[in-house]
Amino acid sequence: MKASKYFIVVLAVVLVIGCANSAEASSRTYLGERNVSDRAEYDVFRIGPGQGAFNALHVKAQGAPVQIKRIRIYFSNGTTQTIERNIILGRNGWTGIANLNGSNRRVNRVVFYYEARSPGWESAELKLFGLR
Repeated sequence: MKASKYFIVVLAVVLVIGCANSAEASSRTYLGERNVSDRAEYDVFRIGPGQGAFNALHVKAQGAPVQIKRIRIYFSNGTTQTIERNIILGRNGWTGIANLNGSNRRVNRVVFYYEARSPGWESAELKLFGLR
């Protein structure tokens, strides 16, 4: 009897976590990816109002670690938001969620200032997602 109660509690926790993860994944929109070199650089992700409005951005590094120095977001209404982070994303690491000022903001483009932190032979890739 005790084992079955334990099993039911564990099953309930797993279901709650699974539902939360799928809800987050369903609200996440893929906005593009860029290859990152070992030299300091910047790249522009052109989004456009057709993608819809977002409340936050989420970034993933794949391959080599990536050092993100600054993110500048340009909105369709002409305003900008700058996020000074200077963080290093490890292999397959995610940033924290970067909330956008206001709510449901239409993003025109996002500019990343960054560089890969690799031994020179390994490439890095940065993927950008919008959260609704």
